[in-house]
This record gives sequence, structure tokens and C-alpha cells, in this order.
Amino acid sequence: MSGLNKISELNGLRGFAILIVLVYHFVNISVQLNGPIINAVNNFFLMGWVGVDIFFALSGFLITSILLKTKSSETYFKSFYIKRLLRIFPLYYLYLAFMFFFFLPHFAPHLNPAEQLNIKTTENSQLYFWLYLSNIKQFFQNIFFGSALGHLWSLSIEEQFYLIWPLIIYYCDYNQLKRILLAVFVGSIILRAFFYYHNVPGLSIYSFTFTRLDALGYGAYISVSLQKPIRIKPESVKLILKVLLILTALLFIFFGPWPNSTPVMLIIGFSLIGLTNAFLILTLQSHQPSKIKLFFNNNLLKFLGKYSYALYLFNPLVRQICFKFFLSPFMVWGSYFVWYFLFIMLCLLISIVVSIISWHAYEKWFMKIKSRYEEQQLEQLPINADGNLISNSF
Repeated sequence: MSGLNKISELNGLRGFAILIVLVYHFVNISVQLNGPIINAVNNFFLMGWVGVDIFFALSGFLITSILLKTKSSETYFKSFYIKRLLRIFPLYYLYLAFMFFFFLPHFAPHLNPAEQLNIKTTENSQLYFWLYLSNIKQFFQNIFFGSALGHLWSLSIEEQFYLIWPLIIYYCDYNQLKRILLAVFVGSIILRAFFYYHNVPGLSIYSFTFTRLDALGYGAYISVSLQKPIRIKPESVKLILKVLLILTALLFIFFGPWPNSTPVMLIIGFSLIGLTNAFLILTLQSHQPSKIKLFFNNNLLKFLGKYSYALYLFNPLVRQICFKFFLSPFMVWGSYFVWYFLFIMLCLLISIVVSIISWHAYEKWFMKIKSRYEEQQLEQLPINADGNLISNSF
């Protein structure tokens, strides 16, 4: 796309995020497979939920960048909402229709009573999924939906963000936006602490909109900051990123891999991870070459980034089918590790194949319509001699 500059490393970052989320879902299965190797692999890959926070930061950054660059367009609101609708709605609602009208009714009889009850609870809350409010339902009822639909809480938060954030961008200036985002950072920490010490379950805090807005806000803050020249040197940004990565690693070492395991992780840990993601995005914005830019410019990661939306939607369904119908745990040389590895690889392969089919058979046709609105909007905006929108970077 000519008008909105694309940074390939950010697509690689998206690919990295979806990869660790996939593995996180595939190692998190409903049977306990003990063993030193499996336990070590589990503890490492169960940190993969951080991929969702990377998605949040990327969404905050990219959406804010688009909104700021198109703020002067006469079709600012219309173009933004139509483009989001064309990108998000078709596959999301196709997935919901398949799950509620076909898969769950036919899948439930093969499950045990506890799993059937979980499906019944999910089906009774169907309206909340269609309205992108499943995470709100989860919070107020202290439940977490399964049945290959529980992961949609994050898409609900993003859609709620897309609904409100364009209005704030349109009516606020640079300084007001920064103050609002700073308030979001502080407010999210206070709200998480308040809920935790009032005995709200950790998973409810983890998936509630107003306790996770800072994850989106960190990416948005970077985008807003880049509207003016950045005073901090790229070398300093890289150094800060290294320190943040070390602190994040220590966080997991001392407090474990689960997002809802301790008050430190819930209250402070989310903010540390969000700040790390922000500086990672800021580093990838730099024009200077670096090892981290080279890593995220990897073709495999960029490939996964292209199909990340469908991969995120379909992977829990793939896991369910593989676990129930294709394989049962078996031991090789006295260990379940071989089965474990094969199960993860099978789920990854099927998820990728399904996502490629989804893109070429379904999604790309809506993307073609979306590109028309982008072209119409760009015609109204100031561009430089290279055909790119005028913007600041460091």
C-alpha cells in the first residue's frame, strides 16, 4: 500500500506473537503428562500468552498511526469503520456461525458431562459473542468460556477499542492524547489491584476490558509520540529494551508462567510486559539496522504474520479436534515427550493449512474491497514525492 508506510519487521513481530500463542494453546491440554522434559517445555511455552499482549500493543500502535495520519480526511470515521468491519467481521462471524450452529451441537455428544456443561454455558451466552461482549460476560459471572470460544475475549477488547478510540483521536490534540494514555496506564494498575484485593478471580481480571486497556495503550503511546521528533537516541532505546527484557524474564522466573498466578504478575507484570512491547515496537521503528530487526524480518515469521488472524481464530478448534479424534497420548521410550511433540507439530500444521485456505478462499475478497476505501482516503491526504504519507520517525 503506497500511502501508509509498512514496516516488515512489525509483520514479523505479529508472526512471532501468533507462533507463541499457538504453542501456548497446544501445550495447554486437558491431560497431565508428567516428566522432567515435558514439565520444562510446559513451563517455558506456557509463557506464550504474552503473544496476546504483543497483539494488543501492535493494534494500539497501528490503529493509532492510521487514525492520526487520516485525521484530516473527510471520510475519517466512515473509512476507518468500514475497513475494520471488512477485515474483522467476515471471518469472526463465519467462525461463530460454524461453532454455534454446527460444531458444538455435533461435538457435544462425544464429550464427558463436565465438558458438555461447559458447552451449554457457552451456548447460553451466545449473544455476547455476537456483540463482542464475551469478556464482559466472563467478568461479571466469574467464568471463562472454553469450547474453542474462550480465546475470543481478546478480540472483544480490540473491537471495543476500535469503537471508542477513533472518537478520542479525532477530538483530542497531541498533549491531550498523551495525558489520556498516561491516565490509562495508572488507572489500569489501580483497577487490577482493586479487583484483586476484592477477590475477583485472576482470569476475570486478565480478560476484562478496563484492566487490559494499558496493553493497547502502550502501543498507542508510541504512535502518538512519533508524531513529533523523538529526543531519545536509538542506542538508548535498545538499551532500555534489553533491561526491560531482562526484567520480564526475571518476572517469569520468580513468579511463574501463568498470567493470573500472583498479584505481582496481575498488577505490575502486565504493565512491565506492555512497556517492553512498546519499546520493542519503538526499536523496530528505527532506521538503524540491528540484530532484533533482522530477527523479526525473518520470512517464516512474516509468513505467519500474514495469516495471524485466521490462525488465532481457528487454532483452539484445531486443538480440540486433534486431541479428541486424531491422537491419544502414548509413551515412547518410557516418555510422553514424542507424542507431545508430534501433537504440537500436527496442530501447527493443520492450523496453518486451514488459515491459508481461509485467506485465499474467503478473507482476501473482503480485503480487496477494503483496499478500495484505503485508496479513496489516501487521495485526500498529503503525501511526499515518494508517495508516502508525511509522518515523523526517529
